[in-house]
Amino acid sequence: MLFSLDPKSASGIIVISIVISAVVVATIILMARSGDRMVIEKLLLNTDSTSIKKHIGQGGSQKDRRVAIVLMMRDPNDIHEWLNYHMLKGVIRFYIRLETVDASEDQVTQLLLSYPQVTLQIGDPTKTPGSESHDPPGQRQMLRQRARVSEAIQMALKDGINWIVHIDSDELLECSGLVGDAINTDARPDTHTMVLKNFEAVYGKDKVDVSKSKKDGGCFTSKKVVDCSTEPCASYANGKAVGRVTPFLQEAGVHRFHYSGPLTDNALEMQAMYLVHYESCDFPKYMDKFLKLAGSEVSSFPFPYYNDSIAVARGGACVKPTPACKDEFAAVYTKYRTTDES
Repeated sequence: MLFSLDPKSASGIIVISIVISAVVVATIILMARSGDRMVIEKLLLNTDSTSIKKHIGQGGSQKDRRVAIVLMMRDPNDIHEWLNYHMLKGVIRFYIRLETVDASEDQVTQLLLSYPQVTLQIGDPTKTPGSESHDPPGQRQMLRQRARVSEAIQMALKDGINWIVHIDSDELLECSGLVGDAINTDARPDTHTMVLKNFEAVYGKDKVDVSKSKKDGGCFTSKKVVDCSTEPCASYANGKAVGRVTPFLQEAGVHRFHYSGPLTDNALEMQAMYLVHYESCDFPKYMDKFLKLAGSEVSSFPFPYYNDSIAVARGGACVKPTPACKDEFAAVYTKYRTTDES
């Protein structure tokens, strides 16, 4: 294993390059379409029947379908399942920025270091190069995220990646077959950027029961998914970005790419692949997230779910934590994030 220290480390950033040979074997969740419902199927990565090598062998070479994902995350849920799922779908490289104060004590760090497919950057979320101390936390976070995407594009060029996708650690790419094939199904020769449609997972009411929720499969399980373009979703609904890796590809704000080269970009909304967002898939972390947001200077969001959750966090039951605090959070969570459907 080779560790290389980036010159930016003085600002709280360490870049770790991994030179390691390993076979990752893990149970993962594969999603398939069955009518309008999601079917969850457990598979074992790198078995004879599900090995990504076999999928590639059946479909030919990886020419023009080498796909990478870039993301920034902090305290993710079930990241091993997230990684293994996308590897099975044909993603060959992950450019990850993990925000943590103490990487030496972080179990997620150790897990990510075990994946040769991961190019890991560890960053201190309290330090943002190029920002001012009075900048809002959300703005500083976006600056760090945009910097990571720009760096990932340059690394993808060197790594021979054809397409790069910018999503989050609570989102899965859903398509029939391999991600690279789905992208090439939609892309035209003059297409350089595409947008993924948003779907959102909706959970059973027992998600607020922590012990039962874990037994039911963790983060990436749901009762149904809804199309955010036709039904109301609790969180954002403006999609995520896919970009063709060339010297002319640039980040264009959070979760968008821009093509600055000659001729015109035939930008498209993807049809062969979409995004499933598992918003607030862990109830205790949901409470912790909004208790922290309530203590920030953020006053409101364009989502009633967020605003109602912050109102609970700032209410009397949660200012001085009481048993009623969890009950009030559970009421909001049940309203926006669960369904009665069996």
